[in-house]
Amino acid sequence: MAFALGSLAQSARLQQLLVCRKILLFVGIVTIAANLFGFLVVDQAAEQLLREELAEAGAQDFAPEEIERRAADMRRRVQLESGLFVAVGVAFLVLAGLVTWLPVICTTGGLALYVGGQAFAAYLNPWILSNGWVIKLLIVAGLVRAVMAAFAYENHRAEERLVDASDTALEQNAFQA
Repeated sequence: MAFALGSLAQSARLQQLLVCRKILLFVGIVTIAANLFGFLVVDQAAEQLLREELAEAGAQDFAPEEIERRAADMRRRVQLESGLFVAVGVAFLVLAGLVTWLPVICTTGGLALYVGGQAFAAYLNPWILSNGWVIKLLIVAGLVRAVMAAFAYENHRAEERLVDASDTALEQNAFQA
């Protein structure tokens, strides 16, 4: 009976890992899509950043050549940031694909990558934290639950391997006697 309860619990843990896969897929796809869009609107985003910078510094202090140089720097910055986050989105997709093979590594990596990505995005633009905070909180909560399920899942698998190994040893000893 204990084995059946263990299998039921293991099945529930596996279901939590599959939910984690969906979360990682969602985050990866949204991250890639949003940042590919960033590549498409790089000129407008760079222009907006430049206007904000010039408004803070006073636009009359800059020559047209300096403004053009700063605009090119802003475009490169936006492209670099977008490219970095596209790579992060791809990493989420890879983690989603491997979550049932390497549950602890993928769930903890996904959680760390998500929290780190949000922290980096907040560093670049602080208002981003308040944008969609409920969804972000649900994602973090889902990933934390998945990490706990992954540890329990792996512990149970290790116990099963240990029991199988001891059963095999007992069978071999019984045949030798």
